Amino acid sequence: MELIAVTMPVDLLGEHSDPAHPLDPATGADFVLRHSETALGRGLEPGEVVMLVDPEGEYHTATVLDLRFELEDTVYVLRRDARVPPEQVRDRMLHVAPRAPEEGSPPGPDDERSVVDLLGELRRRWAERDDD
Repeated sequence: MELIAVTMPVDLLGEHSDPAHPLDPATGADFVLRHSETALGRGLEPGEVVMLVDPEGEYHTATVLDLRFELEDTVYVLRRDARVPPEQVRDRMLHVAPRAPEEGSPPGPDDERSVVDLLGELRRRWAERDDD
């Protein structure tokens, strides 16, 4: 998973979309990001999940929905997914699988990770419902 620092709070990214690349609400896309605005060493692929961090230190996952090509740049169309608590960022970046809870054990960080993922999915579905 790639980490991408963005220059404004993630919640505001959609309000400052690139007019040269309008978004199709039917795709669930929230914002576009130019490759030249990142420090990525490689290009992203459709379907790839990335971690965003904004100037306020908030972390969010985002999914690459589409690629658009310009003469001198690649533009990524992304959908913001779940906000990720800072204590989960390292494990997600390293692709550490959540541990299965032991029977009778109290809820722990792995259960919290599942809840975060579910909240991201709920946010996406809610946005799709509003677009219909």
